[in-house]
Amino acid sequence: MAKPQILDKPQLFEESKSHNILAAFKFLLSCSETSLYNFELKKLSEANNLRSKLHEDLDGWFDAALQADLARLFRVQGRERIQQVIEQPFDAIADAKAKLNPPEVLPEGYVPPEPLPEGQAHRTASLTYQKRNVAEGKCCVCPTPLARNSVLYCEKHLAACRERARVRARKRREKPCTTAALATVR
Repeated sequence: MAKPQILDKPQLFEESKSHNILAAFKFLLSCSETSLYNFELKKLSEANNLRSKLHEDLDGWFDAALQADLARLFRVQGRERIQQVIEQPFDAIADAKAKLNPPEVLPEGYVPPEPLPEGQAHRTASLTYQKRNVAEGKCCVCPTPLARNSVLYCEKHLAACRERARVRARKRREKPCTTAALATVR
């Protein structure tokens, strides 16, 4: 059995690649500025040509894979069925209507839910909108960001809410409490 070789330096590249890179490195260290410029242009041109070839190869690969998938489709679906579909005239409007209103296939014993009472659909949609906006950090009334000291409202709606509260408090102060008046009469 052969003993494994212990190398002084780790191999970073295959032998042929490392030889090419090492030769290029030595050349670049010893060449003039003009030679360095020409070498750079040549390597950029080579890289561009290789990139173009790669794009051509990828296009060929995509075309071949697409044709293979098409052949599989013909095999699975059957040529007759595909021929029928091709021969049928395509009516875009009828197709769109069919997609918008698909036929309802209900399982046996299925009872559709009762429609919501009048006004309930609007209330449900309104509450859903409010909850979604608050969860996103927006006002529950409009899509503006929340005020700094508020959990539900933007600056505009927070000011309106505070004003309504002030008006209610003022009305309560002006109107005497009926329960307190009754307690003093007894």
